[in-house]
Amino acid sequence: MKRIEIYASKSKQIKLLLLSILMLVVSLFAAIIGISSMRQGGFSMIAIFGLIGVLFFGAGFILSIIRLCNSDPVVIIDQDGFIENTSLASVNDEKISWSQVERIENLFIGKESYVSIFLKDTDRFMSQLPAAKSKVVKTNMDLGYGHINISDQQLKGYNTLHLEEIMKEYLENSRKSNI
Repeated sequence: MKRIEIYASKSKQIKLLLLSILMLVVSLFAAIIGISSMRQGGFSMIAIFGLIGVLFFGAGFILSIIRLCNSDPVVIIDQDGFIENTSLASVNDEKISWSQVERIENLFIGKESYVSIFLKDTDRFMSQLPAAKSKVVKTNMDLGYGHINISDQQLKGYNTLHLEEIMKEYLENSRKSNI
């Protein structure tokens, strides 16, 4: 089977960048208003939410810029396994072998569709992740989602149904060749 490289959609990346700029400005505005009301002697939850928003959407803004400038594929699939780098919880350039995969499903988180990959050895996978990524993965797993979740919001020319079909085909071929 041939190697498949899937790239990030630049138009979707630009939309995410614009959204993160908008939310960063709103959060900054809330933080400024909240801090100014605190100077007048009051406690302000607006300041706290604003500052949290500035940190969260500021990180999103930086990540969006980095991803927009990156021309590497976000998903690489071949007969040995796959590499996915679509989210903050990604294992980055670490290849996940097909032998590690238990099952692949198309799931929804809210209205968003994801290819959800469930692995056989949770402990091994989690030990490869930094603490922050491991917490994100654990939260997803506690909600019933897989170890790895790939959204089509990142993908150029693929939706989650198509990606799920391709990945299941590669998984099935790997299992047949190992019999």
